[in-house]
Amino acid sequence: MLTEETINEPCVLNVKNPLPQNFEVFTNETPPKEYHSTKVHFFGQPKANPLKGLTFQSDFAKVNVKQAPLLRRVLFSLELALLRIQKVIFLKSLDIKKAFLKYDKPEQGLIQPVYFKYILFTEVGVNEEDIQKAEDFLTQGPDINYAELLKIIVKVSAYFDEIDKKIPAPPPAVPAGKPGAQVDKASFRPTYNFGSSTKSVSYTHLT
Repeated sequence: MLTEETINEPCVLNVKNPLPQNFEVFTNETPPKEYHSTKVHFFGQPKANPLKGLTFQSDFAKVNVKQAPLLRRVLFSLELALLRIQKVIFLKSLDIKKAFLKYDKPEQGLIQPVYFKYILFTEVGVNEEDIQKAEDFLTQGPDINYAELLKIIVKVSAYFDEIDKKIPAPPPAVPAGKPGAQVDKASFRPTYNFGSSTKSVSYTHLT
């Protein structure tokens, strides 16, 4: 658990990624927005993320139809990230809700970004890129809506199926062989193989 003592523990990642001059990360202060950190671990500046500005509260029905193919690709990348998060939680039998509640005393379903990243990176074992995608999508004001994450990981693909239905459909494809012909790519949903099956895992203790 993140405490006054543990936030100042040395981190092997910071040996590979030297802290920038005047960067104060080992404190109780929230790191500057231009840096990606969990207070303990410094990941450097966030990578360019096409999900930036797109959250679970976005009105997907109002997306420009020309942008729909790109949006679907971006959401597919996000879905894969959340499937990986779901897999780790499942394999480790983690009570992720309990972990978040340690930093959400009002129990409002919201948590500060630094604690959200700390839990997923240190306690769950999620990589930095997947954390960033989840954080951007779950942003609500200055906080992260972890309650929405709990809802998503119960059945990831079904959640994104519902979003996909709201995205405007592209115009009909021109028949093959005709001028301007294009491939008619239907919406695709990934499946994650947990071993002997590909069916979604239900986390009844999360709700």
